[in-house]
Amino acid sequence: MACTNGETMSFLDTLKKYMPLIDLAVNTGLLASGVGAPFEPLAAGVESALNPLLQSAGTAQTPSTVVMNLYAIIIGVLTVLKATPGLPAATLSAIDGYVTAAEAGTAAYIQAESGFSAANYQPVAPIQ
Repeated sequence: MACTNGETMSFLDTLKKYMPLIDLAVNTGLLASGVGAPFEPLAAGVESALNPLLQSAGTAQTPSTVVMNLYAIIIGVLTVLKATPGLPAATLSAIDGYVTAAEAGTAAYIQAESGFSAANYQPVAPIQ
């Protein structure tokens, strides 16, 4: 697709440009049909969890940013799933475990990115 300044837009750039319109159309269709009204809160939650991923597609990112975005998306989607009414207690417990693991992974990644800290290590006792 050609821009007004003569440059061409990639498919992802075009998709990102029209994403708000697509989003509005899908949400309006869900609500107007009457069928999608009960799913609208779930759809809105999934949308807010996945939008950062969609908006970052096609742009160069550091590995750190990619990992942090993935953790944020995982936590967001799991949080939305947890809010789904009528889930069995076992499923809610499993989701809680996954959220806890993702949050721990986020914290561990941030700590690992901070570099070497001598305070995190201690001498190893010799084997006798």
